[in-house]
Amino acid sequence: MKYNPEQELTDEQMKELSEDAFFEYLDSKSAYLKEQSVPLDQYHVKKFASVTMGGNLSTKQLKRAKEIGREGEMVRND
Repeated sequence: MKYNPEQELTDEQMKELSEDAFFEYLDSKSAYLKEQSVPLDQYHVKKFASVTMGGNLSTKQLKRAKEIGREGEMVRND
């Protein structure tokens, strides 16, 4: 069963699927969502990290957030 974003299955419909059909549905939904997502830039990664850590963001964590943001910007620019 393939995922259709315009007609998602309800919880009841998913419960009625066989195990193989259920996992096929989840795999196709995951593939669709990966196509629709965009990596975050440095600003948003740092903002998310600071909100998550509540002001207790270490220098090491901030540097890692910047690295992740740079990678996201490179992917966006390609």
